Amino acid sequence: MSEKEVSPEARKSAIESDYAALYAVAGLTDALADALKGALAETQQKATERINALQRRRPDLTTQGNTGGVDVLTQVGC
Repeated sequence: MSEKEVSPEARKSAIESDYAALYAVAGLTDALADALKGALAETQQKATERINALQRRRPDLTTQGNTGGVDVLTQVGC
């Protein structure tokens, strides 16, 4: 049996217990925590990929900015 699997006897005992509602909330909390961990991991991965993409483009953007600045100065006669 894995860590999260519960034996049928333990499940029956929990359902019949006065604490059944508490067990339900605890289970729901565990499920919600797992879902949030997955969403956080996915968001972190997307952010890392976006940062890496921007860092790869930085030299091109710097060159483009420098060229644009020279063009402006040339046009105004400086």
